[in-house]
Amino acid sequence: MAPKTIRSAAHLYNPRGERLYLNDAECGRFLDALEGRNCVTRLLCLVLYFTGVRVSEALAIRHGDMQFESGIIAIRSLKKRGLHHVREVHVPLWLSMELERFMAERPSGARFFPVDRTTAWRQVTALMNEAGIMGAHACPKGLRHAFGVRAILASVPLPVLQKWMGHARMETTTIYTRVTGREERQLAEVMFGGNPKRP
Repeated sequence: MAPKTIRSAAHLYNPRGERLYLNDAECGRFLDALEGRNCVTRLLCLVLYFTGVRVSEALAIRHGDMQFESGIIAIRSLKKRGLHHVREVHVPLWLSMELERFMAERPSGARFFPVDRTTAWRQVTALMNEAGIMGAHACPKGLRHAFGVRAILASVPLPVLQKWMGHARMETTTIYTRVTGREERQLAEVMFGGNPKRP
């Protein structure tokens, strides 16, 4: 049992004990750093932040994958056993409307974000550095892990989170229940909420 626990926990902390997800304060600074950025970079970062999708998945989004009026994006994962896997994720309606306005200026059938994976990765990490976010979590995967942690703190059911994140196994999704520090305290405060007064 012990080896399994250690292996799972390593998803939120690496073997050197470094945190791999952005905390609330860092998420706030990252969003603030998007102010004044070019449209492609800003919208890409917002999609990554609000959906938890992988960079490669975000870069594959096309006009036909969007339901703008509902704020739904169809995410097409890499082939699994020869089959295409599609899942739906959600974004705030204000972001969906921004994406619709942006896409109206793009050629029909074009990808939303005309950059390659390496460029996108560098743009995200550069923004994090400017926001004072340093360390192993200062990368797009740090945003993905942060999304998972926020979902747990918001009481999103694990099967729903598994679907949103495109995990093949529930075991992978449960790593987000192993938060520590301030995030763990937030979970405790939810439980304490039913007893607000000292007896």
